[in-house]
Amino acid sequence: MLEVGVQDVRFAEGGAGTGPLRLLDRCSSARPSPLGSPNAPLLPVLGGSWRTALAIWALPAGLALVLWLPQLLRSPGRLRSGSAVADAPIDHGRSPLRAILTDPTAIAVTGFMGLQSVSYYTTVTWVPTILQDAGMGATAAGGMIAFSAFPAALAALLAPTLAARMRPTWLPPVLAVLLLGAAYLGLIIAPASGAVAWMTVLGLGLGASISLSLTYIVWRSPTTHLTGHLSTMSQGFGYLIAGLGPLGIGALHGATDSWAVPLIVLCVVLVGQLVAGIVASRPVHICARDTRVDWCVDREASRLGR
Repeated sequence: MLEVGVQDVRFAEGGAGTGPLRLLDRCSSARPSPLGSPNAPLLPVLGGSWRTALAIWALPAGLALVLWLPQLLRSPGRLRSGSAVADAPIDHGRSPLRAILTDPTAIAVTGFMGLQSVSYYTTVTWVPTILQDAGMGATAAGGMIAFSAFPAALAALLAPTLAARMRPTWLPPVLAVLLLGAAYLGLIIAPASGAVAWMTVLGLGLGASISLSLTYIVWRSPTTHLTGHLSTMSQGFGYLIAGLGPLGIGALHGATDSWAVPLIVLCVVLVGQLVAGIVASRPVHICARDTRVDWCVDREASRLGR
């Protein structure tokens, strides 16, 4: 939903209104734990009750609902797109969603979203255990994941701005992959003694990756309508892929009784993220060869008074 809102503001204000929305979106999405996942450090304070520790995270969810209420109460007329734009076919009756399912740029954005999410969910799930197996206490291991949220938030805030200015355009996703690769290698070589350094690098890589993946959804879509479809495709398929990460890495650890092999596999996954990121970073709109897209863009701009 936020991606569509950002695209709508971009049409309405020529891009001037995207900064604050992207800042909030990236800072919330880039956390490499539920900002962070300090449930382990909270347990002693809460008498060892993990239920209470988890219930605390209902508070930010409630705050988000309160902040979102003004948008829910807005006049429906202000949110409704023109019917001609919403219902316009991309190519001789073919639906926009079907059109982007075979679009190379849309597939690359989806792959980048899914593979970077594999890193996120896998590290949040297993890095505390990796650190504990290396001799670190449970509270300290949970604190390391919580700590990594701070560099992640910084990277999430800066990545879209830097990506807009960097040339060549493939440099930002390459840097994000290199940061993640360095963190994985560090966890293989010296997981406990270098934990602060690895969690800093890991946070920067995760924050930049999720920020870029969400930014590409907006940048590669010429209209708000197509932004919604690309967001559905990339996050729907992407998170489906991501769900396999923790399960697969856990099974691999169980089979090898080692964390080195699972971390090497994550490095291999980064190769796919690298390729997808390079393709997604190209300044090409999805469905760029469809003649109806330009018409949709003109109607979208007209609807917003541009």
